Amino acid sequence: MLQIALCDDDEKCLKSTKTMLENWANTTSFQLKIDCFDNGDYLIRESENTRYNIVFLDIFMPSINGMDIAKELREKDRTVKIIFLTSSPEFALQSYSVKATGYCLKPVEYEKIKEIMDDCVAAFNGQEPEYLILKTLGGYQKIYLHDIEYIEAQNKKVMFF
Repeated sequence: MLQIALCDDDEKCLKSTKTMLENWANTTSFQLKIDCFDNGDYLIRESENTRYNIVFLDIFMPSINGMDIAKELREKDRTVKIIFLTSSPEFALQSYSVKATGYCLKPVEYEKIKEIMDDCVAAFNGQEPEYLILKTLGGYQKIYLHDIEYIEAQNKKVMFF
């Protein structure tokens, strides 16, 4: 099952994107669990408890913008697919800094959602890198094996570099 987060302060866009994702799921064999958020703070809070495979983000939102949300999500999970849904093309280049998977201008068409979802699913098929889940002072952390340069043990502590 794919865990998907939709975050947009425009309720109409939120509902239409959710409907398009459900239509895509009905035409494929994939099951989706879609969580909708009208505020980036709620998404950040929920991402502490839920590992999302795909996050659809609006860029212009109150309190915290979508680019800042993407940076925070990317710090916690390097494999989450981030797709921006926005009315402005001006942040397209900046979206590369958070390794966004897609950048769609509103109004989003079903064919674009289908293309993005097909690409995401193709990337997920057996391609997630190996990782360890470690308990740290800051909580549980996912560490990808390819990111580890070396491991050092001192007394009862293990340090990953």
